[in-house]
Amino acid sequence: MDTGSTLLGIGLLLLFITPIGYLIYNQSMQEKKTAKQMRITAANVGMNLSQLDLLPLLALGLDKTAEKLLVLTPENKKTHLIDLHKVTSAEVVKKYHLNHTTTLLDDVEEISLTLKNGKEPYEKVIFYREGKNAVTEKEKLLQTAIKWQKIVSAK
Repeated sequence: MDTGSTLLGIGLLLLFITPIGYLIYNQSMQEKKTAKQMRITAANVGMNLSQLDLLPLLALGLDKTAEKLLVLTPENKKTHLIDLHKVTSAEVVKKYHLNHTTTLLDDVEEISLTLKNGKEPYEKVIFYREGKNAVTEKEKLLQTAIKWQKIVSAK
């Protein structure tokens, strides 16, 4: 009876742990694939990435010497090269539900980094969009957007 219970316990443990292990492994492989794709794309356009940030639906790479930002959206494999010489200011923009500005992060529908050339918006990098990202990622992605605002502004 004890051996049967032990084997049943081990079997149930493996049954519940194996899918979690697979998800972790799969996510790790996807991040490596995205990082490799970023490095290849950067090499193709003559960039040497000094900073790389991999997010769930976005990858950002910065070449500090050339002052260029490479943005990759892995889901549709679009790359975008932004020349930071043309950027005069950077601002983190939070778009709220029904355009009501509150201090609650729960009401945020979109978090983006707007790069401006003078007073005109030059480029927009979206970090969080409701419906595409998990709700639990809002705070982390907001902090990441603020970090990149500081990096771009410090150039």
